[in-house]
Amino acid sequence: MIEQQWQLRGMTFSGLRWREGAAGPLTVLLHGFLDHAGAWERVAEALPGDCVALDHRGHGRSAHNPIGSSYVFADYLADLDALIDGLSPARPVRLVGHSMGGTIASLYAGARPDRVCALVSLDGLGLADGVSSPAVVDLDPVSDRLVRFLDGVRSPPRNRALPSLLAAQERLEAAHPRLGPQWAARLAERGTRPAPSPAVSGSVVWSFDAMHRVRSPIPYRHEHHIPLLRRILCPVLSVRPAMTMFQHDDVAVLEAAIARLSTVVVPNTSHMMHFEEPEAISGHIREFWATIPAL
Repeated sequence: MIEQQWQLRGMTFSGLRWREGAAGPLTVLLHGFLDHAGAWERVAEALPGDCVALDHRGHGRSAHNPIGSSYVFADYLADLDALIDGLSPARPVRLVGHSMGGTIASLYAGARPDRVCALVSLDGLGLADGVSSPAVVDLDPVSDRLVRFLDGVRSPPRNRALPSLLAAQERLEAAHPRLGPQWAARLAERGTRPAPSPAVSGSVVWSFDAMHRVRSPIPYRHEHHIPLLRRILCPVLSVRPAMTMFQHDDVAVLEAAIARLSTVVVPNTSHMMHFEEPEAISGHIREFWATIPAL
């Protein structure tokens, strides 16, 4: 595993790479909201071929947007488009995404169906849209969302300082008990940066841009997502945890829009399944890829 950087669309992006130059299609791994490329370490180590895990803009070690500016979801897709054009210009890639990364991957596979030869989504095809219950959807009027967005841009949030890297590790272990101290320490080290002055020496902050906490004025809706899911040409594996954070009927509506779909449920897992059962996740991915002759 090595750290790499790429210049994409005028910004510096970071990420991790395994087995650069290995035979077969490139695999691009996309992490979830407020996470970073290091989340894929244990999964990527068990996969074949050349694998790249990208830090999305404003996450991990990639650059942040200019101070006070917001993040537009379409930019994640444009960044991925630029990365794939640079690293695999002549051959379609395999995409693997968790949560927000799965949504990015599914939207991209619909927008650029000829550039993706296989797609795996870990609990991340899309957000809730009230198919099963309106209570799970943010029904605030767009006007109210816009006011809150403007307030957030005017007074940008900041990440609170933690007293030490060890404190960040302990925070991760508390949130995800099955990580174990060694992996939690690696995730904490890659997912933090020194706290800005005048913070106490040795203190750290999470490396993601706090502007991600300012909610978009544009709500997510299935009606915008499903037409792109219908455009996906490649085989798709939807990996569900035993204890999902999404409503079954919402997921079913999204899966029904995908023509070449396989599904699997991983026992004893929650939303962060790649933290909890990385060996099982990588095994399901390898088995899925083996069913696609062109790979």
